[in-house]
Amino acid sequence: MPSTEPKSDASNRRRTRPAWLLFTTLGVTVLACGVGLWQFMQPNLPSGVTQARFDAAAQQFQELHGTGGSHVEIVLLIGELAVAEERLEEARACFQAIPSSDSRYGPAARLQQAQVALRLNRAREAEANFREFLALAARRTDTDSTHLNVARKWLAYILSVELRIEERQVVLAELHASGQADVYDSKQLYLPHLLIWPSPVGRRKLEAFLQQDAEDPMLLVAWGRYLTAEGKPEEARVLLSQLCRQDPKNLQCTAALLEAMYEQNDWDGFAKLYKSVLPYRDFEPWLLSRLRGQYALHQKDWEQAVLEFQHVLAADPADPGAHVGLAKAFAALGRDVERDRLLQQSAVLAKMRVSLVGVNEQDAHAATALAEQCEEVGLETAARVFRMHASRLAQSRPHSAPVESDARAAL
Repeated sequence: MPSTEPKSDASNRRRTRPAWLLFTTLGVTVLACGVGLWQFMQPNLPSGVTQARFDAAAQQFQELHGTGGSHVEIVLLIGELAVAEERLEEARACFQAIPSSDSRYGPAARLQQAQVALRLNRAREAEANFREFLALAARRTDTDSTHLNVARKWLAYILSVELRIEERQVVLAELHASGQADVYDSKQLYLPHLLIWPSPVGRRKLEAFLQQDAEDPMLLVAWGRYLTAEGKPEEARVLLSQLCRQDPKNLQCTAALLEAMYEQNDWDGFAKLYKSVLPYRDFEPWLLSRLRGQYALHQKDWEQAVLEFQHVLAADPADPGAHVGLAKAFAALGRDVERDRLLQQSAVLAKMRVSLVGVNEQDAHAATALAEQCEEVGLETAARVFRMHASRLAQSRPHSAPVESDARAAL
């Protein structure tokens, strides 16, 4: 009998051990799941931000405000501190982590992300965030006008660097409607083609944008236009031809390629490409409309040239090239009175172009002189706006816009 006891005891142990292991394994699993769930429920930290840095910022927020901050508030603080310390990639990650849907901090995060992205030369990201901020602000009534001013001016700056003049006009019109426009904004809005380009500053900024995004089509089209303006139309054609093949419907690209051909006096190539272009449409690039007029002049289709250049002047009444082209068409048609009027206006525009650089936020007399010249060429709205600037400046009230106007004016 005794021999059966060990067998019975061993049998019991074999039966109880799996139960013990089962409960142990189950406990470990539950604990692991609990830890995993806790970690899953914790908000993610922005790239480059350690837990220690987050905790330190939380303590700083507590000291500053006398109360604990939410996750979003602490991330926003870390971003602002990173900007002050020139840790721009970290700042960008922090602002990017705050969703636009956050009613309290979303719009501010978009504006701050846009400004940091611009400093990092991420043009497309900066533009997208400036536009999103303005869209969010349009749905609210409590947005600081200074912030709107900053967003619009820097958005106009990006569009200037990329030579997207037609889109820039929309932003500048909003600035004027809000009463936030300065002298330089008005020069861009009313006299866009009298501002001299290409500028070394604009070229360097475009290069910096391209270093961050070498495949961006809008940046590459602008680069092609800079090459043409710098006397390198053959290089421009190689680049722009490739871009047009990738996107045949890109009218900005088509216009830039036609411009390069025009500068080379390659009318055969011009005519071949021009056949693929649809008839005039109101929203087409101004450059394309101007080149339509030049092609009509080359074809000696004087009436068509008149029509095309009038389209240009309807969009930009101060376009000097359109004035000269229209005067040539009128001369060929024997419409001498109209030709003479345009030539007189062209002479005034040439003087304006030379003196325009001296019209700024420091000189009321220069603004008055420009207003008088605008009146001479029939730019009544522009004349009124520059007289308002002159009056404001005469009272020593230059705009104190928190935007680096020198950087914009150098374009």
